[in-house]
Amino acid sequence: MISIYTNQFRTRLVEDYIKINLVSFLIQMPSLGITDSPTPTELNNRLSLTMSNAVAQEIGATNLYGYKRNIITTSTSSEDLINRVITVTVTSTFTANGGSIGPASHICYARGADVLGASASNGNNRGSTIGTLIKVEPLVLAPYTIANGVTFTHNTSFIVSTRIL
Repeated sequence: MISIYTNQFRTRLVEDYIKINLVSFLIQMPSLGITDSPTPTELNNRLSLTMSNAVAQEIGATNLYGYKRNIITTSTSSEDLINRVITVTVTSTFTANGGSIGPASHICYARGADVLGASASNGNNRGSTIGTLIKVEPLVLAPYTIANGVTFTHNTSFIVSTRIL
């Protein structure tokens, strides 16, 4: 007997899987390219980026000034039933407090990150290499600096095909 899952369950399954200990963090690494049309070298740099390499470039090493990794707990999702594609959209926010944050060229997303003991005082475990880097994308107007008292908001989507080939 073949099991049939409802569309709602499949969408929720994908959404929950992506969000398991999902964090976003900012890095300054212009060698990854700062446009949506990277050169072949920049594209190769993005594809070969590891969690350790990304974390080595994470901002906030000298002073956090309110910077902390964004622990993502909410998202929105939609499903294209014809093309069998689920889109999960998440929002990250970073607020500078006591000084400016940055500059940053990219935002990274890591799944399975260390969130145990995360707090504002440790930047939500800033610098931890635990987790799998799943997405890196350039920031608009990179390199971008978040001024003191300003909140920067970034939305990104994860698109997953549920089509069985």
